[in-house]
Amino acid sequence: ALLRAPRVVLLDEPWSALDADRRARVASAVRAWVDARGATVLLVTHDTEDVHAIADRALPAKDGVVGDGAV
Repeated sequence: ALLRAPRVVLLDEPWSALDADRRARVASAVRAWVDARGATVLLVTHDTEDVHAIADRALPAKDGVVGDGAV
């Protein structure tokens, strides 16, 4: 998905089946990719700890409605 250098990428639970080391590697790679290309990543996850490690902004969602306050 990243080879064509898209401006927006949607990642849905990208590290749900990974161990802690691989999770950190994926998070680092995503952050580096965003920083290098100025792209936007929309990340869907239940693990807010991982989001805070890589996100510039985070919005909570409940019952399919995205909130307007930062997590």
